[in-house]
Amino acid sequence: MSKRDKLLAAWKTQPQPDATVETVEAVLLRYFPSGFSKVTGGSHQLRVSHPTLFAHPHFVGGTLSVPVKGGQSVKPFYLKRIVEAIEIVQEAEKENAEKENDVETTTDAEPTPDTDSDLA
Repeated sequence: MSKRDKLLAAWKTQPQPDATVETVEAVLLRYFPSGFSKVTGGSHQLRVSHPTLFAHPHFVGGTLSVPVKGGQSVKPFYLKRIVEAIEIVQEAEKENAEKENDVETTTDAEPTPDTDSDLA
């Protein structure tokens, strides 16, 4: 288990103090390489977006905005939301991979003989 995976497990199960913005950025870059951005100005300084998140009520417009407290830390509530977003995306990717495998196995299967033609 990687250091980031251990960190996510801790964020999910244990009450945590605020996390540093650098730590949160590293996790977001790992799990959302193309959907992570830093926003300058305003209180929402970290933003994650992914198409899979559109279907979930906690992520309006498929986006999670994470305010950075004092420009240096992220509160535990947002850490849990980050973990939730990661789990949703990973589950969707797992389901998509399983569907692709099912399609491949059905197209590779031997055609079944037509039993009606045996009756003629």
